[in-house]
Amino acid sequence: MAEARERRKIAILGSGMAALAAAFELTELDPKRERFDISVHTIGWRLGGKGAVGRDLAQRGRPEEHGLHVWAGFYDNAFDILRRVYAAMRDEVGRPPPFGDWRAAFIPLTHCTLMEEVGGQWLPWRIPLPGNELLPGISGRAPFPSELLVALVNSLQSLVTRSGMDAHPAVTDEHRTSLAGAHELANAMPAHPALISRESGARLGDLLRRARVPADRLGAASSPDRDLARAAIVAELAASMAIGMIEDEVLFRGFDGLDGEDWRAWLARHGCSKATLESAPVRACYDYVFGYRPQARGRAPNFGAGTGMVALLRFLFDFKGAVLWAPRPTLGEAVFAPLYRVLAHRGVRFEFFRRIEKLSLAPDGRSLGRVDYSIQARVKGGGAYRPLVGPDAKLFPEAARAHLEFWPSHPLRDQLDPGPKRGPPPTLDKLDDLESDWTEWPGVGRGRLVHRSLRRPGDRDEDVFDSVILGIGLGALPRICADFAGMPDGRWKRMFERVKTTPTLALQSWSGQAASALAPWSEANELMTGFAWPLDSWGDNSQLLAFDMQPASAPLRSCDYFVGTYPVSEARLAGIDAPDRRAAREAALALGKQAESAAADWIKNSLGALWPGLAGKPAETYLRLNINGSDRYVQSVAGSLDSRMSPDGSGIAYLYLAGDWTRTGLDAGCMEAAAMSGRIAVNAITGANMQVPGQGLFDELELPVPLLSALGILRRSQTLLNGGAGSIDGCCAIEWFDDGFVAKLLPPRLALRPLASGGPQGKHPLVMIFGRYRNVRPGFLPPPGIRYHEFALVVPSVVETEGLGQWTCNYMPYLFLDKLAPVVIGDAVYGFNKQLARFRVRSDGFDIRTAQGPIYAEFHNASPPGGLDDILPDAHDFLSDLMENPTIGVTASGKSVYCYLDFHLTEATFQKLKGKIWLAHPFVPSGKPAEIAIEPLEESGRPKAWRGGIRLVADWTLSLPVPGHVETAAGRTSADARLKNRKGPFRRNWKRK
Repeated sequence: MAEARERRKIAILGSGMAALAAAFELTELDPKRERFDISVHTIGWRLGGKGAVGRDLAQRGRPEEHGLHVWAGFYDNAFDILRRVYAAMRDEVGRPPPFGDWRAAFIPLTHCTLMEEVGGQWLPWRIPLPGNELLPGISGRAPFPSELLVALVNSLQSLVTRSGMDAHPAVTDEHRTSLAGAHELANAMPAHPALISRESGARLGDLLRRARVPADRLGAASSPDRDLARAAIVAELAASMAIGMIEDEVLFRGFDGLDGEDWRAWLARHGCSKATLESAPVRACYDYVFGYRPQARGRAPNFGAGTGMVALLRFLFDFKGAVLWAPRPTLGEAVFAPLYRVLAHRGVRFEFFRRIEKLSLAPDGRSLGRVDYSIQARVKGGGAYRPLVGPDAKLFPEAARAHLEFWPSHPLRDQLDPGPKRGPPPTLDKLDDLESDWTEWPGVGRGRLVHRSLRRPGDRDEDVFDSVILGIGLGALPRICADFAGMPDGRWKRMFERVKTTPTLALQSWSGQAASALAPWSEANELMTGFAWPLDSWGDNSQLLAFDMQPASAPLRSCDYFVGTYPVSEARLAGIDAPDRRAAREAALALGKQAESAAADWIKNSLGALWPGLAGKPAETYLRLNINGSDRYVQSVAGSLDSRMSPDGSGIAYLYLAGDWTRTGLDAGCMEAAAMSGRIAVNAITGANMQVPGQGLFDELELPVPLLSALGILRRSQTLLNGGAGSIDGCCAIEWFDDGFVAKLLPPRLALRPLASGGPQGKHPLVMIFGRYRNVRPGFLPPPGIRYHEFALVVPSVVETEGLGQWTCNYMPYLFLDKLAPVVIGDAVYGFNKQLARFRVRSDGFDIRTAQGPIYAEFHNASPPGGLDDILPDAHDFLSDLMENPTIGVTASGKSVYCYLDFHLTEATFQKLKGKIWLAHPFVPSGKPAEIAIEPLEESGRPKAWRGGIRLVADWTLSLPVPGHVETAAGRTSADARLKNRKGPFRRNWKRK
């Protein structure tokens, strides 16, 4: 009991992606459940926030959602969490995850469609979305602004060439020459912004201005050649974005400085023509992010330029696998049910039916003292509410085969005592839903949470917190956190006033006609945007029908989701949020009826233009107006960025923030921003340094001055001079794993090669190096240098199946460091997958917190130190196979580069080690987290298999990288000639003199 009381009690308020991401990462950092006691407090009976789903079991089990959900391919944080949740579902919980694997639970989309209004007629504009071989969720870092600029210029040049624009009479020789020069100059610039001169940036901007052709010159608005007109629009848009980035010095100052201006106004200021500003691609960008505010007549586009550029450029150029991924079932089944199962299994306590009423400051006025809540319902017998329904295999055979679990659309009343108000499920004109801000259900009691320092006699352990993570939607916070608005620093008041929310309108329809009959131009899983307000975006989700019950008569053939912004004036929102709940309910009812009327008019007057094959009305519809405060979409309006608070910047002790309304570096309403905020909050609470890809595209880019100059020299050099030097005191562990697992750690072009010194069949060694690095510096500079800690997972003896396949190399799938400078250099110059992590090192004990999960190790000396001839005279060939190979890296463009890391083994000091390493998937095969006992390095078994621990203390040098083929003054020289004779000095001359 004493151990449980000593755990840090963390209360998480809310149950959307941000809140659950925080809960999950806390459990990842506490695998033995020794550090944290976590509770999740949520209104109603289900999880998911704006991603929550209810299956109406009285309506053939159809899903009823808040809107259309599609994940972008750059959602590294969200996909990374999903990947680990699915592994834990299988390996810890003992249940198969949905479809058995996360990749089967999402569909990569191969195209999307924009709707373009030309001459009063709506025309589909199909946009192909080619994918790549990367996996979302596995990423080193988000790209630098300079890398995004280069990608933008390359796309512009490719588009102009492919479309035939350069042959149009309006395109002159100056346009063509300037574009070619811009393309060449952009690709010659260094990847790191700190190495780019302002002169070269200005020159690039001048070339792009000369290359840009206004779209209206090529007939964008009225040309019968729609392909050419559309290419002209996209080309002008790309050129204008690139010019704006250069003119506003985004390369040197970052994107944040653009955010005081609306994106369209920013484009116009940098010369973008009216035809392009009013085009389908620009309108689609605003539709995608619900980027409209109310005005006297209709709505006005409003989206901060900085946030817009970050989101759009990462969407286009930083995706993994596919640009867009659609969930095969609903997000409730694909994401939130597995999250619930894993977290509950790990001891997280879920407190359903808790409506958070108020957060209050402690008497000191600077810390959080109390959280008050109302209890909506109690579970019979005082047990835990069981929220999920396992689908009946006879009624829902496909859902059962896919291992789905349903969230019901109303509470499971048979578990409750007393249950919520009986009656049919609520509708828009009867807002008595437990999740509604205006419910008339009085609840069954009240409760509170207090900070440990304010605990009074009689308070239960469950009523005490050490820290609170506030993960409730922004629209509900002015009511819940009203007292914070009066704090002296004004940060809460500014956020409430400047960070805007908007209701959204969502319509689901089911039809007896297939989507291909409704819209003959469409394809399966069609995703469309840019159509008529108020339901301007459409997603074909007909794959969901497989998991429902079909009506006995007239089977359904399509399931379609529509969604759009439903802007409401500030005065009307104030009426809906009024303290007088009865008056607020009446205002909400009136708005709901207005939305119903608008949707009916849209179906009557606009849907036929999108679906020319529609015969009558859809067979079934479900309409939802998202007007609850926590359900409203958080917008990124111009000028609001600085008013967002960071997850660790509440200004109130013990209170951390999680939500897509926080400042994360993405700063737009989406699942990825929510996942990022949860991770950032956990970093702040625990002191961990989990990598959060995308957190600030321009944060911490300054490098030490000597390293800046050295990096420039390294990039320009084409010799095998020493690129780096330093010393290492490393604890190394060698373990053998199945070939199949080790091969999965390699990128597609690499394959395993058996060690020349032999080894057991079907096994391959991995080397784990826990290193202290000292005096790390460019190879031509004397000490001192920088110091850092590093963990490296090394796959020795691999070959490249394309290119220099004759060379046996080493590859490092994981490299974690605690300093930014070597991460940037290793990534930008050597193609190493270096990532930041938090290290805690005591003696030879290592506690490492990474985005992929924790790693622990503890070592003890098992022999006196000495040369290898003294310590392990029979291990020379084996260690040569492990450490004397060139190292291969893979750059961001997918190209291979080689370098030679020389540990000078004949002069190194060795020492046998024993100890333990604790780590989990993906560092070891899927299954339960592994505790590997490390014995002193020795040969064990036949065939030869050296395994165990050894310390390496050595000075090392690292050659400059060379690509597979490089250009020199003497002509084309292959890397094999440049690496020749670099391999094997230890093998040739290993005896110590």
